[in-house]
Amino acid sequence: MRRSILAAIMLLTLLIAAYCGYNIGSIKGYETGYKVGYETGHTYGNQTGFAQGYLIGLFHGNETGFNIGFKYGNSSGYSLGYERGHSVGYEIGYSIGFRDGNSTGFNLGYNLGYEDGYSHGFRTGNLTSFSIGYNLGYEAGYLQGVIDGAGRGFTIRDPTYKEAMTFIEIDQTDKNKYIEGVYTCINFAADFKMNAFNSGYKCGLVYIEFPSGAHALVCFNTIDKGLIFIEPQTDSTMRVEVGIHYWRDNGYLCPWDDTIIRYIIIW
Repeated sequence: MRRSILAAIMLLTLLIAAYCGYNIGSIKGYETGYKVGYETGHTYGNQTGFAQGYLIGLFHGNETGFNIGFKYGNSSGYSLGYERGHSVGYEIGYSIGFRDGNSTGFNLGYNLGYEDGYSHGFRTGNLTSFSIGYNLGYEAGYLQGVIDGAGRGFTIRDPTYKEAMTFIEIDQTDKNKYIEGVYTCINFAADFKMNAFNSGYKCGLVYIEFPSGAHALVCFNTIDKGLIFIEPQTDSTMRVEVGIHYWRDNGYLCPWDDTIIRYIIIW
């Protein structure tokens, strides 16, 4: 009986010890497993969460960064492109505009200038030619009237070259003042011719025509050296031939076309 009780106590003790060991082992196992599981789960969870968060963050960051970068890049590029494009475009536009405007302006100015110049030249040439023609006719008529009135015995002759040069030096017509529309080339020529006539010399009045306008001078048909032309405004001997430039080929400056188209000598 006593052995049975002792055995029962021992069994109970073993059961209690086993139970306590189980509980203690279970607690320690749980703690150890929790710790290991937590660390392992935390590690894998952290890695997985980082990967997922990185991908999502990368996508959203890229999208947001692209939108903002595009916005500011587009604005900056537009400003820079506009500035440079405007500058280059202005230069090209100015160059083409200046060229076309200059060409158009030149043509317009030339046409208007031609019309005004032609009108003024025609009016002036008409008045000048009328004046020259009138004076030439008057002088020729006056001379013929003197000859007819005095008779054919009136002494007028061609001078020698020396006589002509001496008369040119003595004559004072070149000292007269040129006055536009009042005392011009025809007046110089008429006065010189009259002074030569009064000195007994036959003097020709020379009428020259240019492409636009005319001119008057004088000449002597010297008995020893032939025909000589004199500019009564300067007392210079001049070369007169159809096709040459009257002023320029005789040593004078002339801004217009002074080509001799024809000339007439009135004795």
